[in-house]
Formats: sequence, structure tokens, C-alpha cells
Amino acid sequence: MTRAFWKGAISFGLVNIPVKMYVAAESSSPGFHYLHKKCLTRPKQVLYCEKDKEYITIEDAVLGYEYAKGQFAIFKDEDFEKVPVKTTHTIEIDGFVNASEIDPIYFYASHYLEPEELGTKPFALLHEALLKTERTGIAKVSFQRREHLVCLRPFEDILTLHSLHYSSEIRPMGDITVPNKAFKRKSWKWQSHL
Repeated sequence: MTRAFWKGAISFGLVNIPVKMYVAAESSSPGFHYLHKKCLTRPKQVLYCEKDKEYITIEDAVLGYEYAKGQFAIFKDEDFEKVPVKTTHTIEIDGFVNASEIDPIYFYASHYLEPEELGTKPFALLHEALLKTERTGIAKVSFQRREHLVCLRPFEDILTLHSLHYSSEIRPMGDITVPNKAFKRKSWKWQSHL
């Protein structure tokens, strides 16, 4: 297992459970790279300023948020640190829902949670309660410069945290249509190919 990339606490009511977070999944597809045909070295990604007609380095770049067409608010690292987000080191559980109430279209990343030594017992109690009630905790947590909507659920002997899309991030189906004859159901049995 790799190093934990986040440390904080699961929090709900008066309960505070110190935990570490690990990435749970990674892509296993082959990693192809563009190479310079002449010498077979990887070219560096460059930033090009169209206005000044020059190449720049990442040190010459700043983070900007486009609030109107061509209008940007500029942010520095210290600006992000000043924002009083209470979920910076806390997985703040807002409530619990039946696990079946979350459609898979909302999921986009998975993480493992491991209790710190002082949190082992309450972590196990939360795991057991979620398992027995078939409930999932809905929470918010901040990492990677963003507050994420997440759900916590038991997985084997640990808890997993899944990042969720907000409903406004799910694209409408638009004009996608399927002819009615496509809905004739055949008997079909799922076979896992894992």
C-alpha cells in the first residue's frame, strides 16, 4: 500500500474518528508516451502564450478562475489556505441514506480509510453500524484544493470513501433515444470477469 495522502477525522455529532486516506484504485492500462522520432526522448509539455507569442514555464503561470468571458480572478497557494473550510481536515457526515439510494452514475473516485490508533474502536463501531443497517454516510471533505461530496460505506473490514458528482455535474441525456424494440428483455445472467 502506498502512503496515506490525507489525514484527518470522520466527524458526526460528538463523534470524532481520526483516519488516514489512501487511493483505492488506479488505471492498469498501458502508458504510452509521445517520443521524438529522431532521438526517442520524451518531449516536455510547454505552455504557449498566444497573446505574447512566447513559450512560458509553469513558474511564469498563475491560477485563475474565469468568472466571466475573458475575466479572471487570480489565486495564489496562500489564498487557498486562508479559506475557512471546516472540511479541510474533517470528513463531515451530514446524514445517512440507504446504500441503494445512490445511483452509480454519481461515483467517480474511491479511497480507503484506515483508523489511527486512537480511533480503532469508534471506527469499528461505525463500520458495524453501517453494515447492519445497510446505510451509507453522506459527507463533505476537502483535499486536492477542492471540497468533495462523498459517501462512506463499509467494504470488507474497512470503510471506503467514494467521491460523488453533484447532481448539477451530471449531464442531461438530451436527445438520446432508444427504439422501443430495444427494450425486449432477454434472460441474462451476470458473470463476473474480474
